[in-house]
Amino acid sequence: MITQQFTGDGQVLATFRLSTSIWADSIYLVGDFNEWNTRATPMHRGEQYWEASLILKPGGTYYYAYLIDGTDWCSEHTRAFRTIGGATQPITFIPIEILQARRKSSAHEVLTS
Repeated sequence: MITQQFTGDGQVLATFRLSTSIWADSIYLVGDFNEWNTRATPMHRGEQYWEASLILKPGGTYYYAYLIDGTDWCSEHTRAFRTIGGATQPITFIPIEILQARRKSSAHEVLTS
């Protein structure tokens, strides 16, 4: 699930959540917003959810996926969204196909090596 909430300075706090029923030592949120860097946005395990939050400008469109334990890619089958304090989605998030996620993250690693 992704929630979006406007901040006081015109930006959007986007919070990504995955159920803790996903058994993992680490999960990273990877996407256009962090240039497909597989280590930039770790998710933190709580009692019910793995969670990561980002501050982004409204109006963007971002592809994303999750990297589990550094080897397994996961994407959401259904996009569950909720906006807090507004009726429309200020940012569009699109789960990406796993093959595309692997290619994009590999390209990022080549550029930063």
